[in-house]
Amino acid sequence: MDSSQTKTKVYYDAECRLCQISASFLEPEAAAHTYELINVHTAELPSGMSRERMLEEIYVTLPDGTTYTNADAILHLLNAYWYMKPLVYIGRLPGCIHLLRGLYRFVAHNRYIFGQSTKI
Repeated sequence: MDSSQTKTKVYYDAECRLCQISASFLEPEAAAHTYELINVHTAELPSGMSRERMLEEIYVTLPDGTTYTNADAILHLLNAYWYMKPLVYIGRLPGCIHLLRGLYRFVAHNRYIFGQSTKI
């Protein structure tokens, strides 16, 4: 099994400044071979996934094939950091996760406004 099959893959919009800043927090973990940060614009995508769909929200795929999207993906990534665990526990509460998913959709839909695109 090669090392890319043992990493958690994080598919993100690398042309979005807000997404770039968010991904930069994972770079130390990527360097430690925990995560593989994948630019959706240039990467070969998983079978059955369209570039357009994957640009709508973050995708996090575990080595076992489990995939998380939206706020669930963010919570999964935050769970790797001990100091973020309290936020993860709160975020996974039944009512809270629905609010986080709605907030995520709003931010993701407006991410070029919030973060300003690097695309001209």
